[in-house]
Amino acid sequence: MNAISSRQANTPRGSGWKIVITCLSLGFASLTLAQAQVVFTDDFNRADGAVGNGWTVTSLGNVSSGGGGTAPTATIVSNQLALARAGWGPDASIVLSHSSASFASATTSITLPTVTGGTAAGAYSSALRVSNSVTGAFIRVELFELNTSNQFAIRIASSADSSWPGWTKYYPTTGTITNPGTLSVNITTIDSAGVFTVSILNSDNTSLLNWSSTNTGLAGSTLDTVSLLANWTAWTSPTGATPTFDAITLSSIPEPSSVALVGLGSFGWIVTACARTRMGRHHS
Repeated sequence: MNAISSRQANTPRGSGWKIVITCLSLGFASLTLAQAQVVFTDDFNRADGAVGNGWTVTSLGNVSSGGGGTAPTATIVSNQLALARAGWGPDASIVLSHSSASFASATTSITLPTVTGGTAAGAYSSALRVSNSVTGAFIRVELFELNTSNQFAIRIASSADSSWPGWTKYYPTTGTITNPGTLSVNITTIDSAGVFTVSILNSDNTSLLNWSSTNTGLAGSTLDTVSLLANWTAWTSPTGATPTFDAITLSSIPEPSSVALVGLGSFGWIVTACARTRMGRHHS
């Protein structure tokens, strides 16, 4: 087969994936670190129940394909956003979207639990999608798990015009890998031509994936919409197939000033590290 702050104290090592995703859409080659400004943030730290806070929820249940027709749910549970499948049938999905002032980066944490049971041939997934509403251009990074086998993979889609491009990149190239525990994911658009890099580190900071490509729809454009997604492809879901998100922050990066500039090559990782440290302090 070709193959979103998380609470480290409450997530045993190896029991799920804590993903930190940073997306930078920049039209210049050097930045001032001090200029990053928060445009929108949501730590989901509120009473259990409806998500609120400006999120738009679109949920599909399987009515047209013979399933039970019960739509997946998005709720706040224990100060996290939980996306849960409520019925049965193939290809159930749910999308939460939030529009904001132009932003250059989106940082979030995703926990994709290890699961058991369900239809062996199926899978479930969770993803972060950032896009520009004018061009339709988007980048989507998705994690998915095969039911019953504890096998995971990463796949990336990059569209310049809102059409579905297919999965632009798989990791591994073929097959799957065993859940490696905590991963850090960084997506950076590094110049006005729309060149971007996806870098993924293991928990010990060794590199798992470092891949570059071009999205012409983001050339000179800013991001204005972020989406959190989950999908279940099997007729029956495995036990525990409920991905959770804990804290998301959108930030803008104005034009550089006379403040000392930071090289772009390290900027994305600095932002990611700061975000992880900030979220760790918040939930400690």
